Amino acid sequence: MALCAFPAFPENAARHSEHVKYTKYQREAAGFWRVTGAPQSANVKWLVIGLGDSPSTMTVRWPTGLGCSTESAEIHADRITVVGDHFPAVIQIQGPKSATLSMFSGQIILHIRKTKEATDFLCE
Repeated sequence: MALCAFPAFPENAARHSEHVKYTKYQREAAGFWRVTGAPQSANVKWLVIGLGDSPSTMTVRWPTGLGCSTESAEIHADRITVVGDHFPAVIQIQGPKSATLSMFSGQIILHIRKTKEATDFLCE
């Protein structure tokens, strides 16, 4: 069993913001996103998108069934590309609370909605 807490806006965000000027797109994308209208077989039920350590990076966390995994991501305007091998995905932000999640080179496309759910919970 793996436990991990992961805030979208890290506690040291104030310290980060002294050195990193986050973009409007980064700040809008950071938070808890829930998959909507997905088939029951969809493996991904939610994502937490967090601020990275530069204006072009983010982090993405998702449930794995045994806990959570986190990968680095690159952000270019309203498009977030997950960099790691474990979760090949692209998140296209369509508005402040709406986006699409495209996985496996577009073979799976899910709609996601930003919610006000906490992002610093533990994964079990």
